[in-house]
Amino acid sequence: MERTPRTACPGCGGDRRTPEEVGVRDAKYGIPGLWSFVRCADCRLVRLAETLTDPAEGYPREYSQHRGPRELTFEHRWSPARDVRSALLASLGYERATRAVLPRPLTRLALAVPNIRMRAAAGHLLMPPARPSGALLDVGCGNGRLLAVMRLLGWRVAVIEPDSESAAIARQTTGARIDRALDDELYPSGSFDVVTMNHVLEHVEDPGVLLGRCFRVVRPGALIGIVVPNWRSLGHRLFKRDWYALEPPRHVVMYEPSTLERMLERAGFRVVRMWTTSVREWAVAWRTSWRFRTGAASPRPLLAAWGGLSLLASAADDAGEELVAWARRP
Repeated sequence: MERTPRTACPGCGGDRRTPEEVGVRDAKYGIPGLWSFVRCADCRLVRLAETLTDPAEGYPREYSQHRGPRELTFEHRWSPARDVRSALLASLGYERATRAVLPRPLTRLALAVPNIRMRAAAGHLLMPPARPSGALLDVGCGNGRLLAVMRLLGWRVAVIEPDSESAAIARQTTGARIDRALDDELYPSGSFDVVTMNHVLEHVEDPGVLLGRCFRVVRPGALIGIVVPNWRSLGHRLFKRDWYALEPPRHVVMYEPSTLERMLERAGFRVVRMWTTSVREWAVAWRTSWRFRTGAASPRPLLAAWGGLSLLASAADDAGEELVAWARRP
């Protein structure tokens, strides 16, 4: 597998850099070789020092987005979970909110519990507010799981997925048309009300170019929602080069709150809200990182202790495993 050195920072174009993580292996899928992450001395963005000349070689057949998602529907029979989801959808303005049996104050209180809210959102961090007849672009749809939920909620969706195997699965799952790139002819300026990118931007060698294209295709006032691994997470601070989310050579640019905000602002967006969370990743972060470091399964008491600590850290110190941002085009 041939590699290409990356001397210029994709954030600012500078070539001054300092090492961050050296000698990192692909412990997840076993792509051969050792990799190094470096930090730009000027804009502080973290990136791989060199990348695969053919990025597709980093995505083997067993890659997670080469598997279909579980069936996605909304509950028809009454249950407490259905009432909580109804309250969540109502708070976002969706008409799918069904008549509730439980008192609305009770379901709103339940939504204040992070794990309950995450289940109500079908495991998604990017749930945009409703917009009648709204148009949504999902960039990097993977196996189509988020796309399927957005269609159920009434969005008119367009889809970008450069990986042919993931695109085939998403097409089979949702029936949507899927394009490989944000082509100017296919997507005129001002086409969309929302863009979503769930764990996509860390795979992109030139994130500024992609964000600039997203800015072009959205209308004034439109939102862009992004989820990426958080370089400042508690898991990374503890496990260093064994942190589960490093994933070289697939993850080529890594973010923390300040650098993600800077990238969005350079593209023309203004951040509305940014936060970190471990609500859906705390267990896999610990189990996988522990296995990468020790070669064994984690003791259960350590996992339980980590669960409480990581949730507190994400609230108190921007140290959650995932970094979430919503930004708006002025």
